[in-house]
Amino acid sequence: TMVRSLGGHMPLQNAVLDFTLVNFEQMYKYLDIEEVLMPAMQGKSSWVSLEELRRDQNVQMYFANVLQGRVWDDDDFTTYFDAHFETWEFCSSTTGGVVRLRGPAER
Repeated sequence: TMVRSLGGHMPLQNAVLDFTLVNFEQMYKYLDIEEVLMPAMQGKSSWVSLEELRRDQNVQMYFANVLQGRVWDDDDFTTYFDAHFETWEFCSSTTGGVVRLRGPAER
């Protein structure tokens, strides 16, 4: 028996096939917040306000569809970023907080 692969066909003898069946409609329920925040920060070389992060469409959809709740307030984001200081640098101010994704050399 042969199985089709990207490189053509390969024999099944002595082969191990590993696969996962994914229902893509359900996979979003298993996203981690970091998988949403990191893409929202991509391409931003400087600090981003929490308000700008909250306005990101994917962040809003994550909270609405996955967590099924409101987007975090400043205190919630502060707690998250403080707890994940190795990945995120967070500064709070009187006008709200700002955050940036640490570079690889800083981690």
